[in-house]
Parts: sequence; C-alpha cells; structure tokens
Amino acid sequence: TLSNIDVIKNANIILFAVKPFVLKDVLNEIKPYITKEHIILSIAAGISINTIEEIVGNIPVIRIMPNTPALVNEGMSAICKGNYATDEQSELAIEIFKSVGKVVKAEEKYIDIITAISGSGPAFYYYIINEIAKAGEKLGLDYKTCLKLSAQTAYGSAKMIMETDITPEQLIVNVTTPGGCT
Repeated sequence: TLSNIDVIKNANIILFAVKPFVLKDVLNEIKPYITKEHIILSIAAGISINTIEEIVGNIPVIRIMPNTPALVNEGMSAICKGNYATDEQSELAIEIFKSVGKVVKAEEKYIDIITAISGSGPAFYYYIINEIAKAGEKLGLDYKTCLKLSAQTAYGSAKMIMETDITPEQLIVNVTTPGGCT
C-alpha cells in the first residue's frame, strides 16, 4: 500500500522478519523503493545474503540469526555482513541486536552451524528442563516447583559457563562425586 511504500522510502533500516518462503516475493515487491541509502537486515532463516543481493542489487544486506530468548532480552544473535555492507553498518546491526541479548560476528558459511546451535538450541534446553521437571513430579514434588528448580538450575549453570573461565568438563567434575548421586 502507499503508506507502506512511504515508510520504506523514509526508513534507513528495513528489517525483514518474515517466513523464509515469502521473503523473495516481499523483496521483489518493494525492490523499486529500496536505494543504496537503505540497510537491509534479514532474520529469514535459510535465505542467503547472495539471494537477497541478487534481488535488490548492490544494497547493504546484513543477515542475522537470532533466537527466541531475545523475547526476554537473553537472546543470542549472529551477524553476517553482506558484500555491500560497511563495517559501520554491521556495527549498527550489532548494537540493535545487543538490545535483546548477546551478539557474535560470523561468516555466513557458518550460519547453518549457528542455526543448529543457538537458533534451534533453545528447543533442546526447553526439552531437557521439562523432562527434569517431569521426573521430579513423578517422584512426588509438584510440577510447578520442579519446573522452577530445573529452569533456574539451567540458567545458573549457563551463567557459570558464561561468567567463569572454568570449562564445562571441570564444572561437571566439581558437581560430581565418585559413587555420589550425580
């Protein structure tokens, strides 16, 4: 619509947070209104920087792989700079995504690995947290308490890794006792 076109024309940054299967159509629709003054940020999984650049031309593109913990300002995002994006534009994207968590710079060739680790990773942690809570419930403690115990334990354990120089292997040793309950 005309109002959407005006927004695009007046924007400096255009963030594409759409399902990957519609991104190409959206890009083709607004392509006539995108200029080299715009910065395109894309969080559409599976759509490469080259694919976006092929559609929009020599426009600065930055690809980001965020994750759902960004909803509580504890996200993990990886930033990949396109062929026409400057370091300054990349730093701007980093600052934007730092507002919802941590950020790393990465080469796009590693984005599939990053997607597996931090994009999909939360689902595995949610699963583990839930399974530990359900095990506690089976033993007689109420699920809500078990979930709080399990989630906080996961959060604290992650914080130990993030805020100390102790390796995960050593942290495991620190918790376990030969013949003990762990």
